[in-house]
Amino acid sequence: MASRSELIQWLNTTLELNYTKVEQCGSGAAYCQLMDLIYGGVPVHKVKFESAHGEYDYRHNFKILQASFTRNHITKVIDVEKLIKCRLQDNLELLQWFRKHWMDNNQGVNPTYEPKTRRKALTGNSTSELTIPKTRGRINPLLHDTPSRNVSTSSVNSVRSSGKASTSGPNSRRSTLTGSRSSTNIIVNGGESNGSRRSIVPSGSNSTLRKVSTEVADDGAKQLMQRKIDTLQSQVNLLTEELKETTVSAESLETERNFYFNKLRDIEILTQNIKDGQENDKYPELTRLTVMEYNDKIQEILYYTEEGFHISETADNMEQDVDIEDEMF
Repeated sequence: MASRSELIQWLNTTLELNYTKVEQCGSGAAYCQLMDLIYGGVPVHKVKFESAHGEYDYRHNFKILQASFTRNHITKVIDVEKLIKCRLQDNLELLQWFRKHWMDNNQGVNPTYEPKTRRKALTGNSTSELTIPKTRGRINPLLHDTPSRNVSTSSVNSVRSSGKASTSGPNSRRSTLTGSRSSTNIIVNGGESNGSRRSIVPSGSNSTLRKVSTEVADDGAKQLMQRKIDTLQSQVNLLTEELKETTVSAESLETERNFYFNKLRDIEILTQNIKDGQENDKYPELTRLTVMEYNDKIQEILYYTEEGFHISETADNMEQDVDIEDEMF
């Protein structure tokens, strides 16, 4: 099984990419082009490489990948929701599978395949390839829209005939004028000969739909991002509180450590003074101490407490246990 560095080197060499870590495969773009290298037929011009920003674009790429799997009868199950999180383990597993699949298929031998050129060429032609069918789809139904032309022509004829024959009175003339105005409106909106208006109306509606869908996608991405931010902020607040508690506990332990260290230091000084007094005839008040008095001195140091110092319940219980043991012996 190849290591991460080997997989990245293989991927960059095979597809002429500049990936630095396995997590970047979470966009799905590299997987799509690997399928195009092995089997061909993948619409690489629809795959978002550098333009992929966020899980919405990543899902778009994985839809193309799943369609290629289905077309080539590949039964490999991929968990898209885990992969688009760009976690190492999930993408490492899939990338290892792709490398093995590539090797099993004669290492995707295609001497004429140029990954970078194919990406650029298909990206450059994508506009014309996508625009031509849409333009034809808009114009053809309107060019063959003969009923509207017949209505407009009949409306013109009726206006002309009514204009010539309308001499019966003011009411009939008023109705004739009204009819001619409405017929004129029909001609302007539905019977224009140059076709420019026909192409504008669908184009505007399609652009509006694209704009609305883009706004909806952006709103969804913003809401998802806001939920992530809220979750991370709550985690930060929780960790901040834990840090405060840990800091207070550490300061308390440090104070307690210094307190008991000072006791040991005082006992050490007492014993050292007694020893020096016996050797050098110093500290006569200490050298004349009896064993009981010496014991009292040590206990005085041990049980001395500073102002505000509180002995914990654990220490009290330990002291009681020691007293009980002394009584037993």
